[in-house]
Amino acid sequence: MGYSSNKPMAMNFIKIFFILLLFSSLFPVNAKPGTWFTESQKLPMGFMLKELTISNTFHGQEFILAKLSFNKTSGWEEFRITGNATDVEGHTELSAVFCRHYVQNNLNDRWVLTRAYECDHLGFRFFPKEKKLKPSFELEGHDVFTHYAQFNLKKIPSISVTSSILWGSRIRYLKRIGSISGIQEGSYVPVSKTESTLKLEGIALDLNRFYEITNRSGEGLF
Repeated sequence: MGYSSNKPMAMNFIKIFFILLLFSSLFPVNAKPGTWFTESQKLPMGFMLKELTISNTFHGQEFILAKLSFNKTSGWEEFRITGNATDVEGHTELSAVFCRHYVQNNLNDRWVLTRAYECDHLGFRFFPKEKKLKPSFELEGHDVFTHYAQFNLKKIPSISVTSSILWGSRIRYLKRIGSISGIQEGSYVPVSKTESTLKLEGIALDLNRFYEITNRSGEGLF
């Protein structure tokens, strides 16, 4: 008796499941404005990590795809690709416009621009559900992102690359620190910043950890 009374309920659950599955296929997931970071990847003489930020602007959706790398011989390098983002079925098309390459010997020194050129021949596809970028920054295989923060003018996402330095493309818009997620206020002293790095003293940051900085001004668009 109990089995027969539960059978219609089970059938209804199965029907609802397939209806939801159908609707999810009809309305694929597209990238919402936000920032994604990869995990740090070890290199023979250093490491690298990558960031993707998609933002709504007055000109439509735009993106920054950045790669930070350190080599014991050549020092610090940052490569930035900027362009336009367009939502397509199930993914976001990233069409590059400009490429810029920067170097510095000591992280948090001023970045020195070494190359800047149009690179509109480059294109990428970002799949937000899998957090996957095809092709990879190096134009082969794919990149997988792990850390994510929804776009917020008052919040600046970053990742720790040393015990005292945070990295993120939107740090350029930081006016005054309100707070940093996971860090007690008053336990650190902001020392200096560049377009993409912020140096703190008085605290040892956990390496490759995501930190969100509250921007008191909340200003700055892509």
